[in-house]
Amino acid sequence: MVDWSGAEAYAASYARLCGGAVAPLLDLVERSGPRGGVLADVGTGPGTLAAAAEARGWSVEAIEPEPAMRRLAEQRLGRRVRAGALPDLPLADAAVDVAAAGFVVNHLPDPRAGVRGLARVVRPGGAVAVSIWPGGPNALTPLWEHVVAASGAVQPGGLRLDPALDFDRTEAGLAALLREAGLGEVVAATARFDCTVAPDPLWRSVEAGIGVIGTTWRQQAPRVRAAMHDAYRAETARLAVDGVLRFPAIALLAIGRRSGGAHAAPIPGA
Repeated sequence: MVDWSGAEAYAASYARLCGGAVAPLLDLVERSGPRGGVLADVGTGPGTLAAAAEARGWSVEAIEPEPAMRRLAEQRLGRRVRAGALPDLPLADAAVDVAAAGFVVNHLPDPRAGVRGLARVVRPGGAVAVSIWPGGPNALTPLWEHVVAASGAVQPGGLRLDPALDFDRTEAGLAALLREAGLGEVVAATARFDCTVAPDPLWRSVEAGIGVIGTTWRQQAPRVRAAMHDAYRAETARLAVDGVLRFPAIALLAIGRRSGGAHAAPIPGA
């Protein structure tokens, strides 16, 4: 289980990785959907997307389930962040012009219900925009695989989503997920960007239980945890340049529009 009291470590590590997709996602919104109005940033985390959207002139409603993350976002945004999580957001039906979820849908126990929750709060003619990581290895996979192999750690089972609830983590699969929620004019794209992170906060995110590697670390005996840390320090010392790790990252983006007018299509399952 993630200990979000380590929110500061997340903000200094994984949030940097996720942050590279913020501008591409907002660009996709402004090319394909509304170009102003009210945007709900669902799962705002430390407020990166919310702050970027506000800088572009959007009126932003930031929503986040975890108290420690809300505090970070409130410090960044200078105002209150609502408590709430998908699929039951604390917003009325058709309340916003855009509902955006950056790297949220891929972590939900029921992604389809989550996207329906996003679609519910969007006005007819408005849009749902999401980003996820693609299936398969990601930018940090080689590092974590080395740490596990070098330390003799055993990865626990049951860390992946039930296949009956999962979806294909590709452009086509993400587009289909939005269409299943009743959204139309769906556009999917791939964003490529470089990310940088310092080794120490990245390791603190492991100790906070973030990601598969964090869950793995927490389920090891103390001697194996120590061996994982040793392997991590040795490998990051080899990989770091000027004390910083640099990784290429790939994210999948998609946007879909809720049908407009008096005869707007109902949200399936809502």
